[in-house]
Amino acid sequence: MGFFRKKSWERELAEIGGIAAIFAVLWLFGWHTEVIGRMQQLLLSSGIIQPKITAAENAPDFSYQLRVKNDKGEILSGEDLANKVLFINLWASWCPPCVAEMPDIERLYRKVSSDKILFIMLNIDKNREAAERFLARKSFDFPVWFPASLMPVELSSRSIPVTFVISPEGKIVVKREGMAKYNTQRFRNFLKKLAEAD
Repeated sequence: MGFFRKKSWERELAEIGGIAAIFAVLWLFGWHTEVIGRMQQLLLSSGIIQPKITAAENAPDFSYQLRVKNDKGEILSGEDLANKVLFINLWASWCPPCVAEMPDIERLYRKVSSDKILFIMLNIDKNREAAERFLARKSFDFPVWFPASLMPVELSSRSIPVTFVISPEGKIVVKREGMAKYNTQRFRNFLKKLAEAD
């Protein structure tokens, strides 16, 4: 019967205080994004959140008005992007769903990246140093870019992460707001088929 005894208010208050202290430490040391991201990775690993692919004839056009720069100062712009499959992911270092999907995108990048399939992991942190500190703790091989001009209207979104896939013909065939599992056989085949169609 002792198991069902009512807790004293002091004990309940101590438990709530302990939980609050854990969250405060996570927040204070900036670990909350990583911890929440790890929990969301578990959800992604189930494979239930996958991107929707749009038929090319119904897909909107991409303007190629994008200019991006990497940490070495190299610039990619419209002429560099044309006639290729573009996997464009807008992310920020403070965004748990962005952090959650990055390992999966890294695996996708390693499997399908080529001269015909470009990955543009486009960081939109207001403070670029925050992104660079985040990346220094990770070992991602995919190229990270930063906006070098205003973003094209067709890449606008109310939330991040947001991922676009542009066909070699300049059609936006995928626009996925929120995290998703991209490294699936179906999605890899989709990207390869787009690249071969050119």
